[in-house]
Amino acid sequence: MTLAPALRLAGDGAVRPDPLRRLLLQQVIEMHAAEREALQVLGELAAGARSPRLGLLLRMHVAETREHIGRLRTILDRNGLVSGTLGSRGKRGLLEDCIELACREDADAAARDAALAAVALHLEHDEIASYQVLRLWAAQLGMHQEAATLAMNMSEEQRLESRLLRWSARSTEADPTPCEASTSEGGSVRDSPPEAAKLHHRTDGCVSTLVRTSG
Repeated sequence: MTLAPALRLAGDGAVRPDPLRRLLLQQVIEMHAAEREALQVLGELAAGARSPRLGLLLRMHVAETREHIGRLRTILDRNGLVSGTLGSRGKRGLLEDCIELACREDADAAARDAALAAVALHLEHDEIASYQVLRLWAAQLGMHQEAATLAMNMSEEQRLESRLLRWSARSTEADPTPCEASTSEGGSVRDSPPEAAKLHHRTDGCVSTLVRTSG
């Protein structure tokens, strides 16, 4: 990931930008890439859910994740930056581990859905922690527009976390129809995201692994 020249102060570059500001914007680039990757994973998890309510929650967050990507893109544009690829081995490993976890219990519908919900919670916890720190740094730097944008994304991640925890607590109860789930959670089902990258699919009926094809 490379910060655009707009970050450098006028002159010959001898004066460096605020190190915390530079760190913040580097992490926004990383978060933008991570959200794009998470969009693929969420689509796979939603497709694999047997519970109508769980599938609805995940599809609703797919739409929210698209909005998160757009908001982060706005921060990058405002600061003269270009997007990058996911450079964090930790985040990529988390995404791949989530897919593997979801594959372990595919023989039993209830256990499989419990694993899918756990996968989504893993993702949400990581993203919430990232947004909390980024929002704090932006506020400390007086970057109020950026702080407000990051807070919006964080709030929606926290909302899904709360809904997934409630679903997990009630998963032994009779599952509502998709219509009932939409009414109880608010909002409506939106279309799954278009495929942004080709993915290799496992041959055991499991959700696809997070491996991009070349070309």
